[in-house]
Amino acid sequence: MKYKNKFDRYIAVTFFVTIITVISTSYLTFTDIINSHNKKQHSAIVPLFSLVNSEIIRPLNMANFMANNQFLIDMAKKDDAAKEPILSYLKNIAKHYNVITFIALEKKRLIIYSTGKENSLDDSKACLLYTSPSPRD
Repeated sequence: MKYKNKFDRYIAVTFFVTIITVISTSYLTFTDIINSHNKKQHSAIVPLFSLVNSEIIRPLNMANFMANNQFLIDMAKKDDAAKEPILSYLKNIAKHYNVITFIALEKKRLIIYSTGKENSLDDSKACLLYTSPSPRD
């Protein structure tokens, strides 16, 4: 009977040590798998956020800034607005943010680009409002 109790204790201790070892190993393995999956997912998503930021959010913020700029609002409202101050402003913004900027003046029926290029706003050429010039123009 004495040997049976010792054997039972030995088996119980071995069982608990085995269970704790299996649980610890499983935990560490799953933690490693989950961390590597998260790193792979993160490395796949970060360039996407960067692209969305540079191609959508940043231009929208700039357009919002320019739309609320009092200088541009005043110049666009004038019937006899000079092109030079507007072009200078557009070139300054384009240089600062490394983009091509433009403004459409409805009263003059004209689009002025930061590159110095101008297009007329004709009803037959309405699609010009939705296209952006290439950097080579």
